Amino acid sequence: MLLADAVIFTFGGDHLELGEHMLGREYFPDDNLVMGRDLKDALVHYYDFLVAYQNLLRDGGVFDRPGVSSTSGIAITQWPPQRGQVAVVGKEVGNRQVIHLLNFISANSPLWRDNAGTQPEPQSVGELTLSYAATRQVKRVWFASPDVDAGASKEIAFTQTASEVTFTLPSLDYWDMVVVEYQ
Repeated sequence: MLLADAVIFTFGGDHLELGEHMLGREYFPDDNLVMGRDLKDALVHYYDFLVAYQNLLRDGGVFDRPGVSSTSGIAITQWPPQRGQVAVVGKEVGNRQVIHLLNFISANSPLWRDNAGTQPEPQSVGELTLSYAATRQVKRVWFASPDVDAGASKEIAFTQTASEVTFTLPSLDYWDMVVVEYQ
């Protein structure tokens, strides 16, 4: 469910799944699905994240394919996702490049909608060093994730050599959003 929400929110969408109970069918009074406390808490963080960063997720911008690679041995691919890799979705919003990282490393399928409930939790990655091909001089790099610190943004150190910007994310669970701000 968290991976599905991550993909939907990344592309500017919305998803209604919570009411008095989990909404698993179009007939809302049907309470056939039960959520544990951990999932309920995580969903609140995801919806808070959607609201907090709606200007980057939903207020226009142009989807693009930012040149992102890993120097940490993690395979990175542009959307659509591939099993065993981290999928990247990019979007230029004003003077910012938004880079979404969606974790399909331990996925048993590249399908983000998991009707059968067989998709395993993603393998968490720590200290993920990335390289990004910047088109201009970078002023600031920060990241946020609904999986870390309730979605609070954190500025991250970076180096820029010509058009290559290198930075290290502290972790990647389901979804990280990196924002590169240009001068």
